[in-house]
Amino acid sequence: MKQDPRRARQKRNYDEPLPRDEMDDNYQDQNSYSQPRRRPWMKILIFLIVLIAIVLAVKSYLSHKSVEVSENVTIVAVTPIESTILIPHEECHNETTSKLVKNKNATFFNNLFDSKKNPKYIQQNSTKRVCQTVNAESQVTNGYVVKYQFGNYIESMNVVTPPPLNAVIPLTELQKYQQQALVNNVASDAVSNK
Repeated sequence: MKQDPRRARQKRNYDEPLPRDEMDDNYQDQNSYSQPRRRPWMKILIFLIVLIAIVLAVKSYLSHKSVEVSENVTIVAVTPIESTILIPHEECHNETTSKLVKNKNATFFNNLFDSKKNPKYIQQNSTKRVCQTVNAESQVTNGYVVKYQFGNYIESMNVVTPPPLNAVIPLTELQKYQQQALVNNVASDAVSNK
């Protein structure tokens, strides 16, 4: 192998940069630097993001499917909603009053001789009917609180007519009871405001 005569004559100074022709000999093709290096951690990160998105989509689908399957609810408890109202009514009774009035038949001479037959004053009785308004308390049922089990949860709602205890009914039917309760409450509020 023959050496370049210029290289043999010159000693290498390591503080100076290499001449351009020697640089080309020591390094490979410069085009290899123009392509970006692929980072393996970027592939892993993209893979994890896609995997998490798939897991969330599957979980959402399964939870939505389980809600559709368990549309039936079990009635756990039915409690009446009672309120106390005052009902006015009249209470009447007879009152008897007595008073002493001067006897019209009594004269001066009757008082002297026979005071027992014609006394100076006699008792006069009068009866009068007295009425007053009294409020009586009464318990009224305004609806029912129904507790029902929906999946693993226990919920409650107000209804007008209670479903049977421990019955298994569709949730939509129970919601119809609730809508009927709302309509009746609005109607009773309108009547009471008049």
